[in-house]
Amino acid sequence: MAKDIQYLTEFVGSLENAFMLQQNLDELQQTVALMGAENEDEFYDVSIRNKKYGRVNALNGPVLLEK
Repeated sequence: MAKDIQYLTEFVGSLENAFMLQQNLDELQQTVALMGAENEDEFYDVSIRNKKYGRVNALNGPVLLEK
């Protein structure tokens, strides 16, 4: 899944209005990053969560971490 998201991001980056489209992928990229995070406690630290996972829903994050 991470490779697919990376490929999609690269593809969108090559388009004319890439900036606007890439913003729509932020949540997806952050969700994938959260699922692959080595330190799950980062999500529960509000300051780190806002920097790294700001677009991930705070209620859905713990559910993703359990899986």
